[in-house]
Amino acid sequence: MESKQFYLDLNKVTLLGWEPVKFYDTISDLVDSIEEGKEFLSVPVRKIDDSTYSLVYGVKDRKHKFMIDGGHHRALAHYIINVPLKCELHPHHPLPDENSRIPISEIILRI
Repeated sequence: MESKQFYLDLNKVTLLGWEPVKFYDTISDLVDSIEEGKEFLSVPVRKIDDSTYSLVYGVKDRKHKFMIDGGHHRALAHYIINVPLKCELHPHHPLPDENSRIPISEIILRI
């Protein structure tokens, strides 16, 4: 089955993750790369409702044969500079525990 790739405007929908803190330097480097036009692998997500998606984990990339990370760094960097995030829909993939999910917009940047 072919995966469905699409772009999420993170200022119009809520994207949930489970990692509450990320490092400023990593996000800053990603922002620079996005602004330079670098392409990234799609981030695996599952749709919860029309305005809410969640990152998922443990998804294996078929082409590159490795596990795709959760996508928190890429999602936060795209959110910060208001650039749509390339995603891949995984409608049947398990969601992280509901109590651990937080909006990407609420991730704390640590210096």
